[in-house]
Amino acid sequence: TLYLPPYNGLVSLEIGLSADAKIRKPSPHIPVKPAVFYGTSITQGGCANNAGGDYPSIVSRALNLDTVNLGFSGCGQGEPEVARMIREIDASLFALDYVANVTPDQLRRTLPPFVKILRDAHPKTPIVLMGKIVYATASYDKAYLEQHEQRRDIMIHFYSRRRKAGDENIHFIDGDALIPYGADLSHVDGGHPTGAGFQLM
Repeated sequence: TLYLPPYNGLVSLEIGLSADAKIRKPSPHIPVKPAVFYGTSITQGGCANNAGGDYPSIVSRALNLDTVNLGFSGCGQGEPEVARMIREIDASLFALDYVANVTPDQLRRTLPPFVKILRDAHPKTPIVLMGKIVYATASYDKAYLEQHEQRRDIMIHFYSRRRKAGDENIHFIDGDALIPYGADLSHVDGGHPTGAGFQLM
């Protein structure tokens, strides 16, 4: 697997091998459905130190699992049109990580229909709701912290209602637990993770 640069264009590519290296046929591929990650510049890996340093790629290598990274920098706002496109993918898991791009009101409006579109097409496929990681802004901006907590509450309550209604394949990952607050060298700008932050995630 080659990870190409996310921002720079590729003009040429060469792979160096030792003189005594052997290229062999790979072991048989066991087809496994990919995990789909939908979200923001964080999902995209916008500030990772290197290509392949985003957390979906790290998960891919750790689990030997194909991943589809649908991280949209500055976009990814839970649009139903996007949900209808994503539902076309025969996935092993859908992870929704778009909370950082929406206000609490937008999240309240978009999350239920987005999940419904996926669930109607994939009744048993796991759906993971990923809470927003904590930005450094939360330590000094009370209004920001309140919005962060509102988003968290909306996700937890939505998740809880779905579980009580019998959806056993919906899960919640608390963003507050993905990168411990104050973790050293974990953010570029107090919000976007570095490679070290993505490893923690």
